[in-house]
Amino acid sequence: MLLKLIKYELRATGRKFYPIYAVLLISSFIFGNFYSLGFGMFDNLLAFIPFIFTCAIVVQAVVFIMVIIERFNNNLLGDEGYLMSTLPVTNRQLIASKLITSLIWAFVSLAVGLLSIYFLLMPVIPFGSLFTSGSTFTNIYGVIFDSLNVPLLSVAIGIKVFQFVFLGICQLVSTILIIYIAITIGHVVGGRFKTLLGIISYFIINWGVSFAFAALSISVFVYVSVTSVNFSSFVELYTFSANYINVMTIAYVVVCAVLFEAINQLLVRKKEI
Repeated sequence: MLLKLIKYELRATGRKFYPIYAVLLISSFIFGNFYSLGFGMFDNLLAFIPFIFTCAIVVQAVVFIMVIIERFNNNLLGDEGYLMSTLPVTNRQLIASKLITSLIWAFVSLAVGLLSIYFLLMPVIPFGSLFTSGSTFTNIYGVIFDSLNVPLLSVAIGIKVFQFVFLGICQLVSTILIIYIAITIGHVVGGRFKTLLGIISYFIINWGVSFAFAALSISVFVYVSVTSVNFSSFVELYTFSANYINVMTIAYVVVCAVLFEAINQLLVRKKEI
């Protein structure tokens, strides 16, 4: 049932993103491939392409945030919420469908953005030669891993890279969940001032979470620095980075789980009201 909910969400939100993606890709492709050729009479027209591309990037970010707010607010807390409550699904499945759909569009938006940048810079930067033998990237890679001379440590670094990506995903999830819980608080206890209370709740919760993670980051840095690591070698730097990523990953997973369950309990309370 969760997959059906996600499929429905993607259909409902896709038509808001597709035109923006088309503008991004077309404008970047035109500017990247034709502007450098100097078509004379078309130079003035092509000069507007970067402006169009920038506007599309801004609009994409705004639409992404608005879709997050609109779909959660209307489908779960608005008039459609009563219809959704009649479906044979749990609150957790409804929340998860909104969250997963938002993550999908975030990844698609990132991919479209990177592809657009590739189109823009393709005539200037030979991307294909960056990873060939003797290039700057491959030389740096070789120096780092040859200096380690420890195969298992090289594998561990690769694992930490993937974990770092997972940490970034957890940060995005926590941001979306903070938006969700702020909207829910506004609807449950805000009454006529639900929008105002939702905005205030967002800033308070976001500030609290940000402050907690900043304090945790400083604590981890101070503890590791004082106890063992003095950053005199690459291995010690890796040790600190690995410990930091481990602690922050666990902390973000816990925060995301707490926020998710808090939203679920607030939705249960709203249904009871």
